[in-house]
Amino acid sequence: MKYALFIAEKPKIPSHDQGVTWNNFLGYVAQILGNDLENVYLSEGIYLLPLESGLHKLGLLVHHAKDLGFQSRTLFFDQEPEWVLDKS
Repeated sequence: MKYALFIAEKPKIPSHDQGVTWNNFLGYVAQILGNDLENVYLSEGIYLLPLESGLHKLGLLVHHAKDLGFQSRTLFFDQEPEWVLDKS
């Protein structure tokens, strides 16, 4: 495994408390990923993490999402995905 696609699912109709908690989660993600955030961020709650330095950061994200009550999914890749980009 060389990459992990981590997806934390934002509540579809968040209450005020869930919205605050979601923002706290995103702040935690930024803190954990630090300078790497710009390189791994795909969309809000969706990150493509390189695993060359291990699973530690992925484990922290999964654990924190679970602690805050957010469902998360992880998909592993043996190589970096090749994206088909829309040129429009």
